[in-house]
Amino acid sequence: MTFRSRLVFASVALAAWGCAGAPKPATEVPSATAIDTAAVLAPLVRSLEARTRVVRTLRGRAEIEVSAKQWEGSSQTEAAVVAERPDRLHLRAYAGPVTAFDLVSSDGRFWAFVRERRELWTGPVPALEKRTGIPALGKALVSALLGDPFGPPQDARLVSMTPDRAVVEWSAREGGVARATIRRLDDVPLAIEWKREGKTVASVRYDDFVHETETGLWPRRLSLRWTDPAASLRLSFHELQLNHDLTDAAFAPPDPPGAKHVELGDADSTAGGER
Repeated sequence: MTFRSRLVFASVALAAWGCAGAPKPATEVPSATAIDTAAVLAPLVRSLEARTRVVRTLRGRAEIEVSAKQWEGSSQTEAAVVAERPDRLHLRAYAGPVTAFDLVSSDGRFWAFVRERRELWTGPVPALEKRTGIPALGKALVSALLGDPFGPPQDARLVSMTPDRAVVEWSAREGGVARATIRRLDDVPLAIEWKREGKTVASVRYDDFVHETETGLWPRRLSLRWTDPAASLRLSFHELQLNHDLTDAAFAPPDPPGAKHVELGDADSTAGGER
């Protein structure tokens, strides 16, 4: 080996040794405390906050799937959905061309026509939630549909961040905290959890986004889950309109002829008799 060859070999060896001995590049994403959290957090909070107020009404047709702890399996059907802030909801489920279930709720009360029983249930919304095992059928469901499931991010903080996701947490409307997983590419929330005393109370996942003029990307699929009682509700919209003016007639309580009127009490949600 010539002197020149030995010199080249030694240079290559030293370079390789230097690479091997140097610290490896960091592969872990820095924690929220190691970055400029204010700069990262601001656009995420703006996006979250905008979604709690930009949509005032919703109407559409969707596939709805519901399950609850006391049921055997789940129920799936087509439904027409109309919602308006702060708490007006009209949900009509179909079995083919026939209305199987017709629910209106407003100002904390509900009216629900159950066709197979020929009964019109009425009472405070918590009584219906207890009877059906679905924890959110009034204002809470309207809020989730219109982008505000657990309250606005008034005291938000950045929890963690990866190249494509950020996690933001704030005080939830009903106590505990709300924790959102946000796609950093477009600041769109993909899921929001409600946690209390370290346990998940409820969660909502958003999917199948479409671009709306007023809102930007808006989900056509919502999956809500509750843990106590265990229940879930999934809505997959194939027709969706936002911020259209709605009349009072859209929320007129059902009153089918010949239906037995049953008042559900808030205390035990048992039938209180015919009126």
